[in-house]
Amino acid sequence: MTGGVNAVYSGADVVNETYTVDPWGNQQESGNFNFQQSYNAATNQINGYSYDAAGDLLGDGMNTYAYDSEGMLTSAGGAQYTYDALQQRVEKLGGSYPTEVVYFNGHPMALLNATST
Repeated sequence: MTGGVNAVYSGADVVNETYTVDPWGNQQESGNFNFQQSYNAATNQINGYSYDAAGDLLGDGMNTYAYDSEGMLTSAGGAQYTYDALQQRVEKLGGSYPTEVVYFNGHPMALLNATST
């Protein structure tokens, strides 16, 4: 059967994926698009990535990350983040325009930047 909403396909182009979860709750995938990420069982950290003493990710091979004394992300991939006294992210600097976050009852309600007015 080919085409249609209930089509069934077979052959080399079919995606065959199987997901498993390790004891730490990390998802593993196998099949056509094989993904077997290795983790350090003692620390539950991805092998090959760098972490600080608190367990915060410092680098993943493509981006670097920095945190403040409260453990809040302050920079990642060239962007800088600012938080208010309630530890809510209120501003992102990076790219063409800064982005501000507006909260209502503790929940983000809107993102504002020069292009969103």
